[in-house]
Amino acid sequence: MKYLHDRNIVHRDLKPGNILLDNLFHPHISDFGLSKNFEQGHDFSQSQFGGTPIYMAPEINANETFDARKADVFAFSILMYEVVTDSIPYPEAKKKGMLRILYLVTNENYRPKFTKEVKEPIKNLIEKCWSS
Repeated sequence: MKYLHDRNIVHRDLKPGNILLDNLFHPHISDFGLSKNFEQGHDFSQSQFGGTPIYMAPEINANETFDARKADVFAFSILMYEVVTDSIPYPEAKKKGMLRILYLVTNENYRPKFTKEVKEPIKNLIEKCWSS
């Protein structure tokens, strides 16, 4: 992701299905169908960002101006939560509905709960990446 951002490319659809592992288990980002070039220092405001809702930053869900790199970082945080906890981010979505979860994420700073033990530095990194 840093490699892409250093070259002014935003992925816009980071999720487990778009991360491939090689035979040494090194991750490789795939599916660049929604990727875009961006200009340094310019925020984005688009009516159609694309991507997978559960990994989309709150600013995108709220249709606000957003920093494209930060949107990828938010998606990365949800993805990393899944990796380190081996859990889905919002299991309560089955009861509450995904639209309700997206509303809470967007308007009430709702984030996945750490129910499994995670090393504090990794937990802090994930929380920093999904923070406002």
